[in-house]
Amino acid sequence: NVSYVISVNKRVFVSIKERKDKKIIFRLSQFKILKEGYFKRGQIFFREKLNEKEREYLKFLKSATENFLNFLSLKKKNFLGFEIETFSDPAFGLRKEKSGLGASAAVVCATIGALFYFFDLKIDKEKILKLSHYAHFQAQGKIGSGFDISAVVFGSQEYVRFSPFFLEKIKNKNDLFDALNKKWDFRIRKIDFLQNFLILFGNFKGVSSSSSEMVKKVMTFKEKNPKSYKKIISDLNRANLKTIKILEKLNFYYSKNKKEYQRYLFLFKKNFKKADFLRKKLGKKSGVEIEPQKLSDLIKKTEKKGAFWATLPGAGGWDGICALCLTKEDLKRVKNFWQKSFGRKIKTFEIFVDNQGIKKEESFPL
Repeated sequence: NVSYVISVNKRVFVSIKERKDKKIIFRLSQFKILKEGYFKRGQIFFREKLNEKEREYLKFLKSATENFLNFLSLKKKNFLGFEIETFSDPAFGLRKEKSGLGASAAVVCATIGALFYFFDLKIDKEKILKLSHYAHFQAQGKIGSGFDISAVVFGSQEYVRFSPFFLEKIKNKNDLFDALNKKWDFRIRKIDFLQNFLILFGNFKGVSSSSSEMVKKVMTFKEKNPKSYKKIISDLNRANLKTIKILEKLNFYYSKNKKEYQRYLFLFKKNFKKADFLRKKLGKKSGVEIEPQKLSDLIKKTEKKGAFWATLPGAGGWDGICALCLTKEDLKRVKNFWQKSFGRKIKTFEIFVDNQGIKKEESFPL
């Protein structure tokens, strides 16, 4: 099924330094984590037992590093050791709360991209994409559509997922190497999102939703009610395709015909809202709060307060809310409304469209 993914300017940074002692050091200063590991028989083992918090924060970083090293071993490249340090933009949510901005996908892709640079490998974005898909798939319990991974690597795009068997068939590092060299059936078409939207993001503190648990419940609904699931997904697919076509019209008319641009702008909102309605319907049928009623009410109020439209990013739930505004005054009114309604229970960020995808930075944030 087709989807459109917007890439924004919030990033995860990964820096790698060489060591001479064969140790692999994971440094996550924002989470007060510093752990030593080693690579043996295709896996990374830690010298000390990890607590629950450490396992949660390290699982995506570990999977990305582990799978890259398996890929590297088949290229007959040796290494002594290295230290990986990460820094995540605060907009991703740094404690119990999640943001819905795709933090885990950003960690995996940034880590694998940094390892490609560190080991002086040819920067092949398609291989980085595939390896990131597999590392994320493993760390998240063998689920996920992969649209967030693709957006991290290539930026804003129309995305059609690959067939799951490309990942499910991988049983060892030789299978992984073969999979990376095969042609997958995903479809990526670069379509830049409109730069003139002002985007306000709200991160709910102390609450979040588990994407993996939500997906499992939707898959259970699919198994028990295949016809009903297929109908909703088919309708959602049509709504998404129409929205993407309208987006292309908006990009075309933006600087050419103001009247046509305005006409398509409201058609864009209408179709986007239809897709959100269908996503909420899928959640209700699956017993999953993809769009909880309290947040549906908040979306309506947010649009009355100035947002052109508001939505729940990522997999939905309580990870966050996003408002797209047409003027700075509208954005300010929405921000004031959220802060008045939630006080310290919401953290707001202004975010911007960034259609670049993964890239090498000149410096690491301090």
